[in-house]
Amino acid sequence: MTEPTQSSYILDTSQLSILCRFPLNRQPYIHTVISVIRPVIPEAVILEARRGTSTIAQVASPLVKRGLIETRVAPPEPRLLDEVYEDELGSGERAVIRLALSTGLPCILDDKDAFIVACRFGLRPLIFQDFIIDLVHKHGLPVQTGIEVIRSTSRSFPAMFLAHSLRRLQDDRGPI
Repeated sequence: MTEPTQSSYILDTSQLSILCRFPLNRQPYIHTVISVIRPVIPEAVILEARRGTSTIAQVASPLVKRGLIETRVAPPEPRLLDEVYEDELGSGERAVIRLALSTGLPCILDDKDAFIVACRFGLRPLIFQDFIIDLVHKHGLPVQTGIEVIRSTSRSFPAMFLAHSLRRLQDDRGPI
C-alpha cells in the first residue's frame, strides 16, 4: 500500500516569514503546517528570504534539506510577468505566479498587486488567513490551532479580516 500524497501550496516570502517567525508551543508555525501539507517555495523566494531576516533561513533551511519544504525552479514563462510587472512585483511573487500557472497548485499571495496580477492570469490565489482556513477545513489542522494562528498574525492584515476569518474557521460547512 502506498502512502497518501500530501497536498501542496505555493508560498511567497511574506507567508514563509510569518510561518517561520510566529511560534506555536515554542515551535514556529511552519512545523505545524508541514504536518498537514507540503509547502512549495520557488527558488526566487529562497533568494529573497536570504536577503531578509535570518529567521527564515534558520528555520526553513533545515526543513528544505530534510525535504519537508519543497523548492522548485519556476519556469521562465509567461515572459509577460517580467516585461510588464518587473517594477511592481518582486522576483518571488512573479515566481509564485509562474509556478502556480505551470503546476496548477494553489498559491498564497498577500501583496495586493501580486494578488491582482495572479487573478489576471486566471489564478485564484489565497491570502494567508484563507490559507489557514483551508488547512483547517480541507487538511485536518485543528480549529483551535487555526484560531491561534489567525489571531496571533492578525496585526499583519487589515483589522476587518479578523472577525470574518474566525467566523469561517468555526463554520462547519467548510470554506465559503
